[in-house]
Amino acid sequence: MPSPVCLINAQAQANGVNVTEGSTVTVALASSVGVQNWDLTVFGTDELTTAPAITLGANFTATFTMPNYLGSAIILKSVINNNTDAFGVFQDSYSTKMGAYTLSFDGYRAGALGETFEGSEAYGWTAKINPIIRAGTLLVGGASGDLSGGYPGPVVVKIQGNQVKAQTLGAGQDGYILTWVNADGMLEAKPAGITTLTGDVTTSGSAATVVKIQGQTVTSGALTKGDLLIATSTSNWAQTALTGDATASTSTPGLITVGKIQGNAVKSGAQGSAQDGYVLTWVNTDSEWEAKPLNNATIVQGSVNTQALIQQNYLGTIRTTNNTATTILTIPAAKSGSVVTVTATVNCRDVTGGSVGDGFSAIMLTQYKNIGGTVSAASDANDQKAASVYDSSLNPNNITSTFSGTNILIQVTGQTSLTVDWTCTASVLVT
Repeated sequence: MPSPVCLINAQAQANGVNVTEGSTVTVALASSVGVQNWDLTVFGTDELTTAPAITLGANFTATFTMPNYLGSAIILKSVINNNTDAFGVFQDSYSTKMGAYTLSFDGYRAGALGETFEGSEAYGWTAKINPIIRAGTLLVGGASGDLSGGYPGPVVVKIQGNQVKAQTLGAGQDGYILTWVNADGMLEAKPAGITTLTGDVTTSGSAATVVKIQGQTVTSGALTKGDLLIATSTSNWAQTALTGDATASTSTPGLITVGKIQGNAVKSGAQGSAQDGYVLTWVNTDSEWEAKPLNNATIVQGSVNTQALIQQNYLGTIRTTNNTATTILTIPAAKSGSVVTVTATVNCRDVTGGSVGDGFSAIMLTQYKNIGGTVSAASDANDQKAASVYDSSLNPNNITSTFSGTNILIQVTGQTSLTVDWTCTASVLVT
């Protein structure tokens, strides 16, 4: 026998089905056996709901959309074969009703017009009302205490007896908080800023201003890039430009440059590998501190030329395997107008040739000058070789000097057939 009984979201229709607010609900015949045609209509709704449109689909299915709020009820009526059998006789069993519900916030079902046993096949609509009655008396009449007006729509006018100001809030009050305003004796919607501060901070509305640090007044005024906050007395702070031996950058916050040491100027300039080991030296002719090679000069008879600098212990090592002149020491001669005298001691040893362990040592004296930034060999100056000790085919002629840019180069020349280890130390006098 054909049946109008349905499934709501694949659940049996008996006792109704709870669904989600705003969702699409699918209704389908539980069985299509003997069904020639089928119709599904809205039989009744709760007092707030307008009957939704039902869309019939294929294979005896239909869909509709539930109201998008809690506590709604829709009663549906399912009819097959136009309520008549194959002989044209009206059959009451060919139609049935069912309910779809969205629960209220506290889990109750609302009732719908025309509803009887759709929500409870055993007790009908009494199954909706009795739980509410047993839960407590419905609020009716006038409100009191922190509420004003009447039920079911009272208005909160107080919070624990404290008056709440009646205000209309909108986009202009976005982010406001409920604040106690003692002068008005009520709670009011106010900006989230702090209303009153004391001590080192003062406020005006939602704006806070630091006027002290640790109780000491900060002098107000416009700032200039590079200013520092300095204690100008035992009770005041003030923004002040850095003066004296240091200056503050106006373009890079926090960048401090030392331009003097106890009032004496320091020459500006970047240091690099060529200045490795330099020390800060007072150059009286320039009236400033400058980065210079370590000055080991000793005062003789009470005075010494402050431009005479001795740099001891230049040290270099190298290995040669051919007869190409190779630089073992690079000595700067960057001081314009200076004369540089180099005393180089060279020692070498044959490590793989026919006479392993043979070698020689020698001392070479050479002189260069820097005129206007151009380095050249001093006039009539040739490399002078002192007495040497040697026990190989290598000899002092294998030691030479030259220059490159503002550097003096001490070079050694080995032999193609020998592997030779070289060591060189040099003492440099700059005048």
